[in-house]
Amino acid sequence: MKIFSMQVFFLVVSFLSALAQNEPVDFRYSPSRYFAAICFPNDWLKTVVTENNGLGYDFGPGPYASPLTEVTVRAAGENVTLTGHRLPNPGIPLVRASFQGAGSTMVQEVCAVPLGAKGASGARPKRAAERLQGWNGTVGWARPEGQADPAFRNAAWGVNRPILYRIPVRRGSEKLVALGICEPYKWGPGTRILELRVEGAEGVIFDPLAKGKKNAPHVLFFRGRDANGDGQLAIEAHAAPASPDPNPFLNVFWIFPPEATVSAQDLITGRASKDAELYFDCGAEEERWQNELRADALFTSFGGSPATPEIIVRSTRSLVFDSSSGMLLFDGKPFVVSRP
Repeated sequence: MKIFSMQVFFLVVSFLSALAQNEPVDFRYSPSRYFAAICFPNDWLKTVVTENNGLGYDFGPGPYASPLTEVTVRAAGENVTLTGHRLPNPGIPLVRASFQGAGSTMVQEVCAVPLGAKGASGARPKRAAERLQGWNGTVGWARPEGQADPAFRNAAWGVNRPILYRIPVRRGSEKLVALGICEPYKWGPGTRILELRVEGAEGVIFDPLAKGKKNAPHVLFFRGRDANGDGQLAIEAHAAPASPDPNPFLNVFWIFPPEATVSAQDLITGRASKDAELYFDCGAEEERWQNELRADALFTSFGGSPATPEIIVRSTRSLVFDSSSGMLLFDGKPFVVSRP
């Protein structure tokens, strides 16, 4: 009984001592990077506003803390300091920021703007492949050297879960299946090991960095078959049991007739993609299958000395500037548009 009483006594003393301390509230331990989401409920695009008040896209599968694409607006040649960053209303996904320069000021508001349903009817597009358990993916994740099929740049990825595709085929039919892999993030052999499976074929354990080279495209072939006769061919990427990283990825796959003759090099360079029955660029499902069209808007106003607005785009995507329209294009579609 005495021991129990002493324990209670010391707990009370410790608690009162904590209350007596004067603990300041400051930002000495604040993170170097922070984000605010401006997406709508159930939105297909999870856009964030960065600590620079830029629009951030293309996160993961590593590094997860940095957007691979960021769009900001500044006054050309002017160094400005962020002086305020807030959400004016917690119920409205709009971020407001203020900046101060040597002789100028800048105020920005960032929000998402719905543009309506995709297509006249808003119907869901027909899909050549169905992906189960989420559509996680990143555009412009890998950076293969030399001539490489553009699909090697993008990646479907799974967070502690496999990547599962189902492709409609004739019941019981056979196919030649090729899977494309390109690892840009890990640092050496054995850091991420994949188990690749195609229905009707023997699975393969594959280490993309077995030779220690990042951003190197690889192609693996499988003799697949609709073994269970359900009219679908399963294509899957799992983390191998021995993999220290549980997050698998898959960049691209091709499906050919069983008698087709195709080389890995022709697929890596993109020369044989046009001959495939199905050529599927993994990781961009969200953008291809979006049902609702939307835009992210960054409104900027300048005060003080005259300023020339400058749009800064940092990205691993393959972007093209169209001088005739003044638009920055991705995959032939508008990516950044400015007014004026």
